[in-house]
Amino acid sequence: MKKYILIPFLVIVVLVLVVIAVAVANYYDYPKIDLPEGFTELKYDGDWTFEALSGDDCKIEINQHKNTHEGSLDFITDSMIKMQTLEKQYALIEKKDFTTNSGELGRYIVFEHMVDAIMYTYVIGVVSNSSDIWVIEAAGDKETFAKRQEAILASFKTLH
Repeated sequence: MKKYILIPFLVIVVLVLVVIAVAVANYYDYPKIDLPEGFTELKYDGDWTFEALSGDDCKIEINQHKNTHEGSLDFITDSMIKMQTLEKQYALIEKKDFTTNSGELGRYIVFEHMVDAIMYTYVIGVVSNSSDIWVIEAAGDKETFAKRQEAILASFKTLH
């Protein structure tokens, strides 16, 4: 009789372990992109942040935030443009929409900014829906970044 009680108990234990494993795997499922050639993932620090760096010092970072106010893509990107141009004095170069491979609408914004006599390119990519906002940032000195810009912008579409 005890043998028949043990089998259902073991099945329940196995199912609980599977549920825990799936929950842990989903917890560590942070936002990523397919990195352009020459980039290496640096870290995932537990707060929905992903960072990668190239050998020539171009950097990509992704942050995920809850869209608590259900802000539209227009509102979010307009706010970012105002912050970068008015507060930080960055020059707005270009703004363009894109669609991720999973069908989410996004927008990238290209800025330039001088630091210590070196001109830098700074790109913010934004993808949002009613529950989440993903901010992809990429930067590097203007000359180096220009060589990588097309591949970097293409990688924004691979957000997953």
